[in-house]
Amino acid sequence: EQLEGMRLTSAVDLFSWGAVMVFAATGREAFPGPTQAARIARVLSGQADTDGVPESLVPAVRACLTGDPESRPDARTLLDHLVTGTALSPQESAGAVPQSGPTLVEGVDDGATRRQDPARPHTPYAEAGSGPMPHTSSGAQAPPAAPSGEQAPAPSGSGDQAPPYYFAGRRLRTVQELAHAMQENWTDAVRVMSDAQERATLGAWIIDDLNDTLVDRSLFRRQVSDANAAVATLIAQARPDLPPVFRGHDCSIAGLSRLFEDPRPLLSGDPRSNELGLLARPEVLRTMSQHGGPDAGALRTLADDLVEAERVGARFHQQLAQGLSGWRGTQNHVDPAVILVFLLHSDLVRKPDPGARPGVGEWIEILWARVERSAGAARAGHAAAVYGALETVSVLAHQREQWLSQHRTVAEQQQTLAVQGDSDEGFRRGKVLLYWSTGICLFLTLVTSDVASVIFLSAAIASGIGAVVVASTHTQRFGSAHERKWRSHRAAQLPRVRTSLDSGLQNIERDLAEARRICSTG
Repeated sequence: EQLEGMRLTSAVDLFSWGAVMVFAATGREAFPGPTQAARIARVLSGQADTDGVPESLVPAVRACLTGDPESRPDARTLLDHLVTGTALSPQESAGAVPQSGPTLVEGVDDGATRRQDPARPHTPYAEAGSGPMPHTSSGAQAPPAAPSGEQAPAPSGSGDQAPPYYFAGRRLRTVQELAHAMQENWTDAVRVMSDAQERATLGAWIIDDLNDTLVDRSLFRRQVSDANAAVATLIAQARPDLPPVFRGHDCSIAGLSRLFEDPRPLLSGDPRSNELGLLARPEVLRTMSQHGGPDAGALRTLADDLVEAERVGARFHQQLAQGLSGWRGTQNHVDPAVILVFLLHSDLVRKPDPGARPGVGEWIEILWARVERSAGAARAGHAAAVYGALETVSVLAHQREQWLSQHRTVAEQQQTLAVQGDSDEGFRRGKVLLYWSTGICLFLTLVTSDVASVIFLSAAIASGIGAVVVASTHTQRFGSAHERKWRSHRAAQLPRVRTSLDSGLQNIERDLAEARRICSTG
């Protein structure tokens, strides 16, 4: 018993050494997974994610991280291997478990149920002729076979003794077959994952009938908010050997570069923008990176850059909304699909064309200064933010142009009304003078002698005629008394209107100045 305890302690220590070596070489866990259950399944499977570990250390690390403690080398063997390069060999078993025959069941031709043939060692998936070895979300192989002589369940995902599952008109026996069929029939797969009852039926087959340890069981035990992502996760975990495909689209770096080669459809509301928007998500790119192809690392990097670019673009919009009064309450969107275009094609990061819209060019010049000051993911994020703000820029520029036009109109009206007011006042005074002159002459006519009264009468008649002519001309040129009163009221209001327009234009100019400061110092 003491010997057995010492041997198990040594196995645990070597397992820890292997996990530390993976983390030191890659900065990642040796057994990553989206959930605790997935990580436990990977530990039990005994195959770590050693991508990035130096090739010279991979055999030793894999040997120490195998799921069966009996199969790990002892410390002396590991040390000899690391120092002299001698071959690794597992520990000798101190107490072998007596072998027993298979469980016999009447009516079964081979006499065994849900077990692996004890006469031959566990055969990896790739060697069994069914394709590459199954992996979990980050590439872990299926769990090893039970010790020789013990009754063992069927290998994870094999389904040799399990009932079949019918999908898209096909009779499937393994999770691997299902994953391949789902990738080829994505619409049917989404329909299954979207329907709670269908998903529960599939989960029962995978979990209960197959006793699968490859696929994250939370896919079937939680509410699925994104059926496409759930399908992609199942495929990547069950068949990481398949090429990265999402909704029928090639998601290798070359495939994504072809899909995201032009930002214009995304900006114009083209129907393709919705489809590309489903692809341009960090979680989708990370799921695609779980396929063990040459682009796995580049897809992970692309996902990280997309997250950073979205954060940078959103922060840029937040700065503008906080600093500029005209931006408050505006809805500006940083489109991840546009970011992906710029990340995959840095040469397409170009200043938007302002067209013939007055004032738009000035705003674009100001905002684009932030793009020119950035590099990498930040440059793509800032450029996408500028493209996402084009509608706001157009509204602000149009508003500024309207206010300038109104300001010019009000100024012209003020000048016209001022001239009209002076002329109107002249006519009014002339009429008053002539009316008084007529009245005075008529009065003098009554109080003077005959000769003088004739003279004053003539003067009264002339003044009266002049008053009538002036009054008629006044009405023709300046309208009725009501119209002249309205014009006078309008002339009194215009200074207040002009003051309001002046204030609005000053706010716009302050926004432009603050935008220049933000974009040049951020």
